[in-house]
Amino acid sequence: VSIIYWASRLRAAEAEILRDTVPAWALPFLLTVWLGERGQISQPAYEDFLASGTAHILAVSGVHVGLVFLSAQFLLGSFLKSPRLRAMLILLIVISFALAAGARVSSLRAAAMVALYVGADLLRRERDAPTALAVAAIALLFVNPMSLFDPGFLLSFSSVASLLLFVPALQHLLPEDADWKRYVAPPLAVQVLPTPLALNQFHVLPLLSPLVNLAVIPLLTGVLWLTFLTVVLGTLSTGVGSIFGHAAGVLVGVISLIARWAAQMPGSHALVSSPSGTGLFFYYLSAACLLVGCIQKGRGRRLAPV
Repeated sequence: VSIIYWASRLRAAEAEILRDTVPAWALPFLLTVWLGERGQISQPAYEDFLASGTAHILAVSGVHVGLVFLSAQFLLGSFLKSPRLRAMLILLIVISFALAAGARVSSLRAAAMVALYVGADLLRRERDAPTALAVAAIALLFVNPMSLFDPGFLLSFSSVASLLLFVPALQHLLPEDADWKRYVAPPLAVQVLPTPLALNQFHVLPLLSPLVNLAVIPLLTGVLWLTFLTVVLGTLSTGVGSIFGHAAGVLVGVISLIARWAAQMPGSHALVSSPSGTGLFFYYLSAACLLVGCIQKGRGRRLAPV
């Protein structure tokens, strides 16, 4: 029996658990972001997410795996001092999440990228995001070279790349003694590399996207963890699973309200054409300069005398 068959069975079983444990108003959103059932979201709701610059959260992709990785790293880093033990637990969490989220190709692909990045800790080496991303890209394109022309692959890969590259970079850029930068950096970083690709795909420029994602991305992280607990505990007890399912529903309601508010605000978005090749070149050149500048600033801080 193929892996695809068992993945399909897993998604069907989880969908049934969610239907029994999640409030009706939140179910379409959770079936979409957790299991990739895109037809669940109504057209008006989808247009709100698109106009508000939050449509990327609806696809089971690198964004979700990256957020679980960052949140797990933050939580475990608070009390685990051993890098190797922390790396092993992070890998276990990320792989478990990718499997629990229906074992979709996009989530497994992102989990493999994170595993290459975190694997440096297991080998007692310094983490190297560019190398990990390059190795992952070569391996994935070797398996399926046509993925290079797949918008889903490009958006997923660029989302993970944005998180791995720009979260540390933006943390260097923000004030050194600001604890809030842990929360601000991921929502800003995740938008850097996928933005031109999203413009080419959807032809909508959400002008409030950076501000809206500062609120939506942390809420989505909470939704993902609560859904994970809902699915796992819901297999044992529908009542216990419902507690976390209804908690996730509250966050889903808040996300939907934010997306609707941003989409309906006058001047919040504009219809645009696909970016030109020249425009893409200068955009990514600027992103590379920003990355190098942030890294150099971080090195300067470490070398500065106390």
